[in-house]
Amino acid sequence: NLDVSLDDLAKVQTLGVFAHEIGHFVHIDGFGFQKITEKNKWISHVMQETAADVFGILFVVDIFADKFGIPKEKVVYYYLAECLRYMDRGLGVFSDSDGMFLQLNYFLELGALSYDQSTGKLTGNSDHIVAALRSLGRVLSDTLLVENLERTECLFDKFGPSENSLLKELLTNMEKKPLKSIEYI
Repeated sequence: NLDVSLDDLAKVQTLGVFAHEIGHFVHIDGFGFQKITEKNKWISHVMQETAADVFGILFVVDIFADKFGIPKEKVVYYYLAECLRYMDRGLGVFSDSDGMFLQLNYFLELGALSYDQSTGKLTGNSDHIVAALRSLGRVLSDTLLVENLERTECLFDKFGPSENSLLKELLTNMEKKPLKSIEYI
């Protein structure tokens, strides 16, 4: 449990939305999303939302949080809550929902997050999550941002919504009872 004041939460929410939009403009000169959009529009949109989330929240953690006096733990708390909120909107319906699923699943695979099936709790350490965000940012730079279609599709297939992910169980548990907290180690 993390004490998040309404003032800090308002700052983080505003910065988070702003930074996500900035994240949509992260690119590598000479590359775009045309090839993957032509091949698979859904994967293209999911991966673009994923990139905007990852690069955007890294902007908040690495640049904006310190300037606004917000501890990175509060930024990570907001980010994880947003991931869960968006996932709950509908996988396969909203590209940002599938993108949030992909991010959390990536963090689970890396060990930055863990899911306790007996309690239904998702736990993590903010430093590990930030490191995992940087890792995913690097992977996105080497796949999506350079239009490597095969590797981008592989990334989506491995970490995107699937029946055999622990996150599917988490979503099932979320449907049974409302989310109460995100706990940190």
